[in-house]
Amino acid sequence: MSAYADRGLLASLYLEESTSAAATATVIGQSTKIIISWLTKLEVENAFLRAAFRNKITHAEANMLIAQLRDNIATDAYHHVTPGPEALYIKSSRLVEFHTTTLGVRTLDLLHVATAVMFGATDFLSFDHRQRDVAQALGLNVLPIITP
Repeated sequence: MSAYADRGLLASLYLEESTSAAATATVIGQSTKIIISWLTKLEVENAFLRAAFRNKITHAEANMLIAQLRDNIATDAYHHVTPGPEALYIKSSRLVEFHTTTLGVRTLDLLHVATAVMFGATDFLSFDHRQRDVAQALGLNVLPIITP
């Protein structure tokens, strides 16, 4: 069993957000390292700097969080993957064909789900409803469980 985390879930582990408790509980429940991609890393670093821009944290705190994320990746706290661009394009374009017209999914959402599938994730960790819908349609176990 392995799990892929998207930006929203991963950022919630570092920032004080309404989803932080659910993100932490979900990650603690995983038995293997969480898979993250270069896209996740980029989006999380951007989320930290956007939080500083919105005055939720200081710029210095954002930089500390970026350093902490990079250190966690360097020390193998996460399984950091870099899919080949052509393979990622092929996988994502197949998802476009089957899911965009029915689920209204965005390109970045498809890139996350495609990466999860390419690296054998069985669990998909996200709060984003579009990503969750595609992942579920592909048979991935979607976490955390969100009740309406």
